[in-house]
Amino acid sequence: MSFLGERTRKVTTYGKKQTRIISVHADLSPSRLSPPASASNMATPLRPPRMKKLSPDQPAREPLTPFKPTRVNVLKTPCTVLKASEVVSLKTPRRLADDPTLRQHVAKSAVRRRSAGSPRHASPPTPHRSVRKARGPLTPPRPVRGVANFEIEIVASRLRNVSLDELSSRETALRSLLKCATTKKIIPFSEACTNPDFAKLLPSGMSPVVTKVGEASYSEVFSVGEGDSAVVVKVVPLLGKTDSGSKGKATSDLPDCSAISDVVREIEITRRMSQTPGGGFVEFLGAFVVEGAYPVQFLDAWDSYREEQGTESVRPDSFSSLQRYALIVLADGGDDLESYRFENTRGWVQAAAVFWQVADALARAETWTDFEHRDLHEGQILINDVDADPPAPIEDYLDTRSTGVRVTVIDFGLSRLDMPDQGAVYSALPEEVYEGVGDQWDVYREQRDVVEGAGAWETFLPSTNVLWLHYIVGHLLHSTPTLRKPYARRGRRTAPKTPAQVRTELVRSRAEDAWAMLQDVDEALSKPSRGRKATDFSSAQKVMAWGREQGWVL
Repeated sequence: MSFLGERTRKVTTYGKKQTRIISVHADLSPSRLSPPASASNMATPLRPPRMKKLSPDQPAREPLTPFKPTRVNVLKTPCTVLKASEVVSLKTPRRLADDPTLRQHVAKSAVRRRSAGSPRHASPPTPHRSVRKARGPLTPPRPVRGVANFEIEIVASRLRNVSLDELSSRETALRSLLKCATTKKIIPFSEACTNPDFAKLLPSGMSPVVTKVGEASYSEVFSVGEGDSAVVVKVVPLLGKTDSGSKGKATSDLPDCSAISDVVREIEITRRMSQTPGGGFVEFLGAFVVEGAYPVQFLDAWDSYREEQGTESVRPDSFSSLQRYALIVLADGGDDLESYRFENTRGWVQAAAVFWQVADALARAETWTDFEHRDLHEGQILINDVDADPPAPIEDYLDTRSTGVRVTVIDFGLSRLDMPDQGAVYSALPEEVYEGVGDQWDVYREQRDVVEGAGAWETFLPSTNVLWLHYIVGHLLHSTPTLRKPYARRGRRTAPKTPAQVRTELVRSRAEDAWAMLQDVDEALSKPSRGRKATDFSSAQKVMAWGREQGWVL
């Protein structure tokens, strides 16, 4: 299953290789000078001054036991004043990092190399920062554990452009996202597949095998599980608490992120469309909010996909450990129309079934919730093979037992529909889609003319669904490599004699009928021309009614 959730078929992202930075730091602060001695401070020192430098190989060696102070008999000992040269100033023991005499000899032993994955050290204290003198034995300084310096700089630079009102709105959006999620709290990304609520979506005892199956403008798509029991997980990076700007790239070298409010809308619409009577739309299974670095399993799957199929996305390990994601879990609907390989013998029957199943799903959604897809290209149609009966004349192209395929419509990011207690939900198309070249982008421009002619994007205009149905039938007839025009039979036809010949003739006849039917549909949905009147196809419901009149569907 590929390109699940893709909003436009072609996505271009740019990136650069990541550079790892290892900072080595020791907390070495300048020592303080001892205060000058006074006449009242003339007792015998607790220990003699150090006459030998500490060995650099023993930075943490315990000092010798201090000498016991000498008792002074004040009554018998005459009080004398020492000469200036005999005055000894008392010094309290200092931390190893405060002693300039020891600093140059111990630094190499006190600082140890750390691996690239270890936390970086924080910046050294400034000269104005007060350092309390330690009492007791000398100990080497401990490294400061904390957030890496580069992450602190990223957070600080982004926070400069974030207002308090914006932070408040993001927290409100996050609460809305958690409210519609399966688990009502943020969980570590590394524990997502083992979360109890997520584990319920997989058969008992199944290991969470992760495989990347597609990518979209603002997400990566993975399959979790094995075989028919696998589920699809759409990983959407969120514009988080430290990000700034509108929907788009957070920085020049990071993958695209989505606004939390847009993800909430996508979850609500996907859940709504999965409830369409009669099916035909992707089944929504759950949603989770996670935080943390990309798990190794997902990165390995991402690398395998890049090696086998190539990619236009940025490797997601470029996100920091503070990044948040939405995981949208969906049923596996198969391969998309762009990558699906039709069979040689019954390919045109499968193609006809794809068209009529999509038209039927749109017609039922129009009736149920005033639905327009508005972005129904070949990447938004999934095809799954099912068991089929032996070849027989096709009486209904909606019958999966006769055609052997089941179709699922996905991705409602640009759709228009009515939501309970909310009214019309819609999105205006981004301006850049009108600049593309090709059949798909021609549909966007035609759709814009229809919508703007009616006055507003919120208006229910089911004729946009007909524009996309015409695009789909044209793609099946002219842009699908595995579908070839049936060869015209030459010479006289002879009646088949053997069972194998009967079967071959039946398969051939079915393919010719399906191809001819799609040709008729393409012509009927085209713009009127000289000598041909336009058929009134103002909605997918009208298309289905016409198909029933022709005897192609029941």
